[in-house]
Amino acid sequence: MDLNCDLGEGTGNDHMLMPYISSCSIACGGHIGDTLTIQQALLEAKKHGVKVGAHPSYPDRKNFGRHSLALPTKTFQDSIRSQLAHFKKVLTAVEVPWNHIKPHGALYNDMANNQTLTNEFIAVVLDFPEVKSIYCMAGQPLVSWIKDFGLIPIEEAFGDRAYKSDGRLLSRTLPKAVFNHFEQVEKQVKNLQSGYVYSQLGDKIPLHAQTVCIHSDTPQAATFVKQLHHSVIKQDHV
Repeated sequence: MDLNCDLGEGTGNDHMLMPYISSCSIACGGHIGDTLTIQQALLEAKKHGVKVGAHPSYPDRKNFGRHSLALPTKTFQDSIRSQLAHFKKVLTAVEVPWNHIKPHGALYNDMANNQTLTNEFIAVVLDFPEVKSIYCMAGQPLVSWIKDFGLIPIEEAFGDRAYKSDGRLLSRTLPKAVFNHFEQVEKQVKNLQSGYVYSQLGDKIPLHAQTVCIHSDTPQAATFVKQLHHSVIKQDHV
């Protein structure tokens, strides 16, 4: 199973995460990030052979892209297009292959069951034919919508976040939504490798995930990915 992190987000630990992950999504200006941070993350990924993707967001630096925004279609699409173009420019200069695109934060969650928003987003993605894969929330309706456009959905789950009974993430604003202990993370990733996850209420939810994310701003993220690499992910490839 692929292990990924969202990087270039100002946490200062990208270099500690890269040796233990196989793909990453790099912030490209919507919620955070600029030419220098994109370049630094790309060079670090290139050094470790980590696959790279763009991590566009609602244009909302104030709230780190974690608040839903109701934007006019053109405003939304222009922002996504600008972020992806910025990422592509730096990517081309660094000479790294473009593996995927992954929406960030509230946009990621909103797209899970909002077909209009997903269609607007993908219409922009199609302007960048060199990338075909979109990381998206596993088990949600947008998986089939992405396929309808001839693109490849990479179903993603989260090792450091609690789930609701509908297979979506528990809001960060709620208690125990973010895991702080490796035992929780390890147990969840092992369950995901077996095709399911438990909700916070104890419901067993079937979930097919091709990649697992650990957020770089999760407490002890660097320790988590290192331990996962050695105790779970690496063993899975033996």
